[in-house]
Amino acid sequence: MNLSLVDTAIVAVYLITMLAVGIYLERRAGKNMESYFLGGRSIPWWLLGMSGSGSYFDITGTMWMVSVFYLLGMRGMWEHCFWCFPVAGVMMAFKAKWAFRSGVLTGLEWLIFRYGPGRAGQSARLITLVVAILSMVFTIGYAGVGVAKFVEEFVPVQKSISIAILFGITGIYTALGGFFSVVISDLYQTTLITFAAIYISLVAFVEIDPIGFRETVGNDWFSLTPVMHLAHPPKEYPDPFGLLVIMWVSKGVFGLIGAGGGGGDFQRFRAARNEGEASKIGMAWGMFLSVRWSLVMAFTVFGLSILPQEVGALDSERVLPVVLNRVIPIGIKGIILAGLLSAFMNSVDSLLNVSASFLVNDFVKPLWKNATGRGLVWAGYISTLSVMALGILVSFQTERIAAIWNPINFALEPPCWPQACWQLTGGGSEGGLCAFQRCAPCRQPFMSRCSPTCASCSTFPFWLGSTWQPVSQLHSSSRLHLQKS
Repeated sequence: MNLSLVDTAIVAVYLITMLAVGIYLERRAGKNMESYFLGGRSIPWWLLGMSGSGSYFDITGTMWMVSVFYLLGMRGMWEHCFWCFPVAGVMMAFKAKWAFRSGVLTGLEWLIFRYGPGRAGQSARLITLVVAILSMVFTIGYAGVGVAKFVEEFVPVQKSISIAILFGITGIYTALGGFFSVVISDLYQTTLITFAAIYISLVAFVEIDPIGFRETVGNDWFSLTPVMHLAHPPKEYPDPFGLLVIMWVSKGVFGLIGAGGGGGDFQRFRAARNEGEASKIGMAWGMFLSVRWSLVMAFTVFGLSILPQEVGALDSERVLPVVLNRVIPIGIKGIILAGLLSAFMNSVDSLLNVSASFLVNDFVKPLWKNATGRGLVWAGYISTLSVMALGILVSFQTERIAAIWNPINFALEPPCWPQACWQLTGGGSEGGLCAFQRCAPCRQPFMSRCSPTCASCSTFPFWLGSTWQPVSQLHSSSRLHLQKS
């Protein structure tokens, strides 16, 4: 075991605190659906901004980001365009107020707002529900793979045990406390991660010799210039790198200009008390998330400095925990470890709460028309735990982060089209997502070589479907709201 008693105690206190928070908030969150999924629209904007940034800051993604820079150098920044990281300004100026004005509970209900209550809107809502839940289940499984690798570096436990314990704690406090628990846990995480980022960045700045580092990695490591083919492509990037860059940047652009519903971001904007606070959430979101980049680069630089002889032999996805274990002193290690575990828990709890809101509001509620508020909250409990169980099963069947990350790369681009393109109709959205799901089982054999091509071709059915239903059939109330904005 590589953890001292002090570090273990710090982590244990954090985990127990999160369970206590969920139990304490259970009564407040269980009043009705608005309380359970939107916090009763009583949460301050700065706290919602911290929560949004925390939902984007997961341990598996951070390990992957370190791995990307470790393998590709500064060219790895192109992959981060996939997540449209400049989105905070667009959120503040446009997307936040558009989401708030819609007056709906979830991003799927927004499809009814856009396409109308007829067949096109209902079909698009149902198909998008299936795609969204599957994507969230695989994303939760992806998070489980990363946290298991992380924990193995410090505690000699089996993957199944660490995943079961951490998912169990996360699922319980999320199911009981709803959105309130998500926001409070994000507050703890942002505080811990900000401390960790500042500390590890200062240590790297003081201890690493820049001249020696440049000699170790070479001048090409610092180049941002995209190339079609890497000189020495790692096995994680078998595609022509230039095609990957095109796909990443395209996805980022569509994410920036998308005007419609979404997942956790939409939920937080709708939880705001007024339109002005919704825009402030977008501003705070970007501010609190900015520390992630310094944290990632500090771990990357340490990894390349102390592990150069192991490049190619060391699993690049383990660079972050290896550096944390070798560089950080006792006590501080426990705080940073708690912060990174909280990053895992907070990304998962956000996914669980959003997926439960989709299932309850967009599937259970339309079918169970006489349901009471308390009955729908219980449906939220069951939905949260069910999605978590499916995510655990996915993580048990997967050994590497990249094995899930590549399909997620492919899966996330097509659903962006309904948000980004106003010409796309309900028929186009329905037909495109149906075609996308039908080809999903056969896409994996081609992912290792053809993911950019697959991602691009998968958008064609959206446009084909739109030719069957003229754009004039867009819901009139949706056009009115868009004109007001």
